Amino acid sequence: MKIILLFGLLALAAAQFTNKRNENSDTKFLAYLKSDYQPCVGTLIHQQWVVTAAHCYLPYLQVKIGTANQNVKGWLQDQELNYEFIFRHPNFTADSPEHDIMLIKLAKSKHLHVLVDLPIGVNDLDRSICIISGWIQNWKYPMRDADIQISQMARWLPPLQCKGASSRNITIKNMNNMFCAGMYPYQQNFCQEVSAAVAICKGQLHGILSWTDGCVLKGDIGFYTKVSRYIDWILDIIKKN
Repeated sequence: MKIILLFGLLALAAAQFTNKRNENSDTKFLAYLKSDYQPCVGTLIHQQWVVTAAHCYLPYLQVKIGTANQNVKGWLQDQELNYEFIFRHPNFTADSPEHDIMLIKLAKSKHLHVLVDLPIGVNDLDRSICIISGWIQNWKYPMRDADIQISQMARWLPPLQCKGASSRNITIKNMNNMFCAGMYPYQQNFCQEVSAAVAICKGQLHGILSWTDGCVLKGDIGFYTKVSRYIDWILDIIKKN
């Protein structure tokens, strides 16, 4: 009974976040990564570096940063940024969700934007509340840029609960490099959300969405690359480039 009541209260709180445009600067660290194939979400972690999922390695990439409170299609031309280099994690392969992380070095530093902190330490945050942020596209106009920026509460779930949370036959050799989070363990919504939504937990970037069977921006469970496991790699790439 206590567990049911707890999830009910969390679901009620989550409803306050869902389906609302962001009207403050809290998510201005988000980057919209546009390509000819599919858009992705990125996160500004340094004045010249964006982190995203490795499966977002796409041709003709455009990077837009800084106005998460507006529709992406309304962004000004001078907010499109060029990039110098892209670094996918060397152990990432297209047939596995493991090591699904990538760094993008911008051609110029952006000093007026909000950065998000990287996690300190590698401890799991089981049962902690995280904020999942990204964009949803309008079903009526699927070929347009995403037009609704949403933040949704989610609970970091224990590993045992993650095992039965996906219907996909996906083999993960080391689940320590990933975690799952969501508000509604037995729910699967449908939406056209931008790939690689981010999970901010306790004010730090802890997760980058690798895959989901539903819609994480509506509270469904998603599987995230655990950023804390890649801090050494991130800092090494930034230092050398």
